Amino acid sequence: MSLRATAASNSGRAGWQPVSSFRSSTARASFRLMQEDGNMEKPTLQNARILILEDDYYLATDLQAALEAAGAQVVGPFADPADAAHALKSNAPNCALVDLNLGRGIDFELPQELARQSIPFAFVTGYDRDAIPDTFAGTARVEKPVAPQKVVEIVRLLLAV
Repeated sequence: MSLRATAASNSGRAGWQPVSSFRSSTARASFRLMQEDGNMEKPTLQNARILILEDDYYLATDLQAALEAAGAQVVGPFADPADAAHALKSNAPNCALVDLNLGRGIDFELPQELARQSIPFAFVTGYDRDAIPDTFAGTARVEKPVAPQKVVEIVRLLLAV
């Protein structure tokens, strides 16, 4: 006989998944907590330092909140590339999320410095791939608008967590 159990979440979807069954009168079962969307819990970004360079206040704070909820420490967010570059010297991140246009045109100075320091990063931008020089052809690009949770997944990939 197999144990099949679910626990309703606030949204009414299943919140548990059985991982073992029982065959005796002493019922023992093991469960793994699932996320609201039904996916298994993913590793956290505990102790990861993520630099955010983004001039859109609302997007920057949404990204910050999502990353912190996943356990990351956010460096920034910064709206000025000079401030972000200064932070690289004092609080080197494990990876970065970089907007291309911060209101003064496209700027690749920070991405060049990140590449020089071998810090993985992704562009979070409304620009298509053609706006990015061939130098950064292998760099991840996340197109705006973007759900903050999608960016958390990108960071996990950048860090191979």
